[in-house]
Amino acid sequence: MECEKSIIGTCQTMCSLDEIKMREKEGRLHQLESSHERRAEKYRNRKLQTAEVGKMIKEYSRPAAGCHVPGPESLRPAPVLLKTVQYIFNKIIPRTDHRWAVIYDFSFDRLRAVRQDMVIQRIEGLDGIVLLESCVRFHIYAGYRLGTANISTFDPVINSQHAQECLKRLLVLYDEVQGTHKCREQFESIYLLYNLGDMNALRHCLDLKRELRHSLCLRLAFAISASHMTGNYVRTIRLACRLPCPICQCAFHRHLKHIQQCAIRTMSSGFSSKNTRFPCSKLQDLLAANCEDDIRNMATTCGLNVSSGFVCFQKSSYVSDNVLPTSDWAFLEEKLSEHNISDLLMGETDRHMDRQTDSEQTDLEIQMQKLSVNPSSSSEAKIS
Repeated sequence: MECEKSIIGTCQTMCSLDEIKMREKEGRLHQLESSHERRAEKYRNRKLQTAEVGKMIKEYSRPAAGCHVPGPESLRPAPVLLKTVQYIFNKIIPRTDHRWAVIYDFSFDRLRAVRQDMVIQRIEGLDGIVLLESCVRFHIYAGYRLGTANISTFDPVINSQHAQECLKRLLVLYDEVQGTHKCREQFESIYLLYNLGDMNALRHCLDLKRELRHSLCLRLAFAISASHMTGNYVRTIRLACRLPCPICQCAFHRHLKHIQQCAIRTMSSGFSSKNTRFPCSKLQDLLAANCEDDIRNMATTCGLNVSSGFVCFQKSSYVSDNVLPTSDWAFLEEKLSEHNISDLLMGETDRHMDRQTDSEQTDLEIQMQKLSVNPSSSSEAKIS
């Protein structure tokens, strides 16, 4: 038992030399690792690929029965794992010469190998927190970026499973590791938003310490969750647009189409009349839709009649069996365009948020009060 607890990696590169030789020999180099990828592609011969040591990253290997635990020479210590994550986020993910689905598959596998090394070495503490925070950001962002991709290209269920696994482990480490964690507010908010409407997520929020519950981002996330559970879908969307972090909005986006459809269903009952017409432009504003065409498509999918820029809400016409397809969110696209993707995934934008001026914080507080998010009343009183 003592031997198991003392495993500490000694590999100082992103991939051990033995694995590099083995994968090069077997022709298992990824196109993002090979220095002669074009030549290999031209001749359709994997053996022509040559590994470039500085680009090689340890791939994930599924544990099998009878296999021995990897030795220290093939395990990367925490500083090397962090260096590997930084390399993926700074050198791989921003690339534009490959389809993002290819970049995602590669990054997904290599980050999974990072977590595997963490588990084997039992890396926890602050190092474990930083690594898991990066993995969560990646999976949340990828879920949005590839949300409209074909199932053969991207499996949202598998990505969600890994996001949840990283999130839950991260929240446990926050409790176990003493000290103040600057990003905890954000990731507690992400957990609540990613699991919108889940009672376990709400209970977890209510069990947090008072000073954390009353942090700006988490108060807003709780108000979003409360509005969603009480059926106030328009308020839910308005509050989500006030979230200060793009990654939080990516976490919320997975529920956006469902919330928009619920809002249309509610309005189909509340405004049901043959003589009542609702402007598409106004509905676009209420539901934070991309454009009026987006509203027309949503209304038509739900079985409602649209003519001359107006929606005719009728309870009898609403079709509940149809599901709105996932689409990009123009509002979020604009937010993401303001940030460097590498900085976003590494949490550099989070540190910028920590340096917000008092006037910026006050402005957000005022905006929340206008939307009836008062710390001393309504849903915030329930947190107390």
